[in-house]
Amino acid sequence: MPLSWNEIRQNAIRFSREWSAEGREVAEAKSFWDEDPINIKAVEILGNLHDAHADLDRAVDRCYRSQPFTSERQRVEFLFALYQRFTAPLLPATETRRKRSMKA
Repeated sequence: MPLSWNEIRQNAIRFSREWSAEGREVAEAKSFWDEDPINIKAVEILGNLHDAHADLDRAVDRCYRSQPFTSERQRVEFLFALYQRFTAPLLPATETRRKRSMKA
């Protein structure tokens, strides 16, 4: 015979109460830096991510010039100057004067 929703809910509540203390005991015995595979993987991934970003920065820098930038400020100044150069018009704008109409 299938369980009703109330019975399922009550069983879930009872189960969570029984096992919540179990989880707390294990967690209190461990420190954050214990050899937990999840924590080790997270540190490895973050380290690899940092290295990947540094590699990408170097590759992008080489696209713009041969020597690396010494600081983020120098990189941003260079890129803004390049942007201004590319967005500036090719020829200076010439003024057009309207001819005055002659009144009779």
